[in-house]
Amino acid sequence: MNKPSGYFVNVFTGVVLTGVCLIVALLVARVYTFECRRFEPPTNQGKCELISQWMLGKESQSFSIESLEGATVEEIDGENGKVYRVLILTTEGIFPLSQSYSSGQKPKQDLVQEISTFVHTRTQETLLIKQDDRWLFYIVGGVFGCVGVFWIFFVSPRLLR
Repeated sequence: MNKPSGYFVNVFTGVVLTGVCLIVALLVARVYTFECRRFEPPTNQGKCELISQWMLGKESQSFSIESLEGATVEEIDGENGKVYRVLILTTEGIFPLSQSYSSGQKPKQDLVQEISTFVHTRTQETLLIKQDDRWLFYIVGGVFGCVGVFWIFFVSPRLLR
C-alpha cells in the first residue's frame, strides 16, 4: 500500500512537536537557588551562590557577600503587558535570579526586599531564595508532547484510509 506524501509530513510534524516537548523538559525547565551564608556574623565574610539546575545539568556562580550590593526588579514589555524578573547586583556584575520573565511585580519586589534586608542586617546568617520555573515549562512542553503524540497516532493514520 502506498502511503500518501501528506502522511510523512504529518508524522514528521508529530515527531517535531514531541521533540519540542523533550527539549523544553530537558533543557529549558529549571529551578534557581540563591543562597548566601555569613561565616562569622556580624562580619560581612561569607559566600553567595546562584545555582541553576535542570534535568541534564547544573550551572553555578559564586561571589563574596562583600560584593553583594542588593537586587532590583527588571521590567520589560511582553506580548500581554509588562513582565518582570529579579536581578542580583554585585560589584562583580549583574546576575539574573532566573532567565525567564513572568507577570506579577509584587512577588519580585518582595524578593528584592528580602535580599536588601540580608545585605543591611549583618547579624542575619543565611539567605535562601528558590525560584522554580519548571512547572510552567512542563505545562508548555506537555502540551506540545500531547499534540505531537495525538498527531502521530490519530491524525496521520487517517491519511492512510
